[in-house]
Amino acid sequence: MAATLVVQPCSPWLFARLGRRRSLALSGALLGHPCLVLPAASTLPALTGVAAVSRRAA
Repeated sequence: MAATLVVQPCSPWLFARLGRRRSLALSGALLGHPCLVLPAASTLPALTGVAAVSRRAA
């Protein structure tokens, strides 16, 4: 949630630089990327690490 609030003021610049479609695609990719790693993380510390990184990136 904090990452969203920090990045939100940069949205107009990102839209102007990349366009709305590419910005939306980038944000979707960043949100969906951790889902690719979750099947490989089978232990609790690994799952916690993936969750921490995904929250920091989103």
